[in-house]
Amino acid sequence: MNLQKLFLCVPNLLKLPNRTTVILKRRVPIKPFRKHIDSEFIKNKLDPLHFEYEVVDSGKDKQYPDVEIILNDIIEDVGKKGQIVKINSENAYEYIMFSKAFYATPENIAKVKKLADSEVDKYSSLTAYKTMKLLKNRVLSVYMNMYEPWTIEPWHIRVNYRLDGIQILNDNCIELPNSPISGPNMAWEGKDFAIFITINNCERFPVRCRLRHYTKIYSDRIILPPDHFCIPSEPILPEQKELLDSIPLPEWHEEEKFS
Repeated sequence: MNLQKLFLCVPNLLKLPNRTTVILKRRVPIKPFRKHIDSEFIKNKLDPLHFEYEVVDSGKDKQYPDVEIILNDIIEDVGKKGQIVKINSENAYEYIMFSKAFYATPENIAKVKKLADSEVDKYSSLTAYKTMKLLKNRVLSVYMNMYEPWTIEPWHIRVNYRLDGIQILNDNCIELPNSPISGPNMAWEGKDFAIFITINNCERFPVRCRLRHYTKIYSDRIILPPDHFCIPSEPILPEQKELLDSIPLPEWHEEEKFS
């Protein structure tokens, strides 16, 4: 396969600068020659041993000092927007490259002091902001029994989040719609409803859920396309239409196949 084509097929290839300066010295020093001697004459006088080198400093084991940066966004386990932190140089350069931070120069520090408190700083914790963005930007598939009667309760949402790799410890932070959703009802298959999630008893935000009917009988299962969570759908409860319209659907990025 063409190497250039392979790199073009990788959508999120991370390119970071690499320090490649290596300091060498000759194993056998060259004796000094008289001035104004032709370079070709000197080259012919050199022995092959004069072209053998040993590494003095490869730069790999060199410890670079920490860098002070000003955060331009909330970075988990690092700090909030506008905060001045001192971190290792490798992480600092990566944040600066992706506009998540900038150098803590006197000019930049003065600019930050003039700015009012950001709305991001009003969140209860660093992880609250990231968690809210994560949950709002995805569609929760709520799998319910295809044949046995049920009514959706908070623990159903918690279990389906756990299937999605997200752990919710308390059902009290899950707020269901006022109108109960009961089934099975195949007319509601693939339709949406909204719930509210509360983080740290502070941040309350809506999340889009999509009803899916499930059975252990393989032949009766509904086969879903890979981009099923990106396809627009109708609301189960008409009163939630405006709320669901305000929650954007995630985008589908189809992976390119190698030829």
